[in-house]
Amino acid sequence: MSTLAPVAAPIAPVAALAPVAPLDVAVLGSCITRDNFNSRFNAGYKRWYQATLTQNQSSIISVMAAPSPITDAEIGTGGTEYDRANGRDDFRKTFLTRLAETPPDLLVMDFFGDVHFGCLDLGEGQYVTDNRWKLWPTPYYRARKAAGPLPELRLHVETDRYLELWKDAFDRLLAHVRQVAPQTTVVIHRGRNTGTLQLPDSGGTVPLLENRNLAKIDLARYNDLWRRLDDYACSHDGVVAIDLTDREYPTFDDHPWGPYYVHYTMDYYADFLAELHKVRLSSAEGRPDALAASMLDDVLDHALARAEERWVADSRRKDAVIESQRAKTERQARRIKQLEARTPEVLGRTVLAALRRARPRRGAGAPAAPAPTS
Repeated sequence: MSTLAPVAAPIAPVAALAPVAPLDVAVLGSCITRDNFNSRFNAGYKRWYQATLTQNQSSIISVMAAPSPITDAEIGTGGTEYDRANGRDDFRKTFLTRLAETPPDLLVMDFFGDVHFGCLDLGEGQYVTDNRWKLWPTPYYRARKAAGPLPELRLHVETDRYLELWKDAFDRLLAHVRQVAPQTTVVIHRGRNTGTLQLPDSGGTVPLLENRNLAKIDLARYNDLWRRLDDYACSHDGVVAIDLTDREYPTFDDHPWGPYYVHYTMDYYADFLAELHKVRLSSAEGRPDALAASMLDDVLDHALARAEERWVADSRRKDAVIESQRAKTERQARRIKQLEARTPEVLGRTVLAALRRARPRRGAGAPAAPAPTS
């Protein structure tokens, strides 16, 4: 008599799992991170995340420096209120205080501000980010510049000194986070500048710097320095990385902020969100909840969508190769017909040239004519 194996308990549907509020996310970085928590880039992100704290485009050296006094008059009225608030925060170093007051579930960092801007060294341990978009238009900056040379500190210029200061600042930042927000997961979003521009019609790419008027940078050096910062940060225990740098994401003209080195095609942001889901899922293993189940569904849907995109892209590449070979074969066939049509003419010219070469020239072996007699 056979016995039936016990029936496994069915997996609980998402609605039956424990409900969990969206995760609180703090962003210390730039648009390559913050844009992922913007509905223009990831329409449904609020199902899983809420961006509760942001420090935009600041250097890590500046974040960990002593506060610098700044008045609203010195910030001025230029730009948006968001720009002015970023400027004030960079001087006053309020990010660390707010992080301690409301510890997030995730702290996601990128180092765009260090790679592209660097700092102004104000002395006595005070540094501010040398942000040409946010700082340079301010009355404060114009007054400092008029007073004399500015004490600039750039990663790509004074690399050794910058790295020394930066590593010390990052170590202190990580220690501070672990002290005031021990449950916060630190995520390093590895960055990379793209050098390609996607064309709107064909979908092909061309060199970015040759086709758009941007501030020129040494792309290879900037990316190498960015990698060095990322490598150092990721070498610390307990730090999680999101790395999309091995894939090609060009910029494009219709990006909401325009074409730029870190304004990627829209697939970048969906890819980032899927990777961030995986960070959460790895910590929720064995403790399923509705949020994790919903994230898993999105990761699977994203993987299927990307697989379909790759299949379509591969099919198009194969079709393009076949079409190229067909066109090449047709060109060769036309050329053969042209040569066949000219064969009699070519042979005639060849024979005539051979006869001319064979005819002896006077004074080159032919018998001399007899001398006349008188």
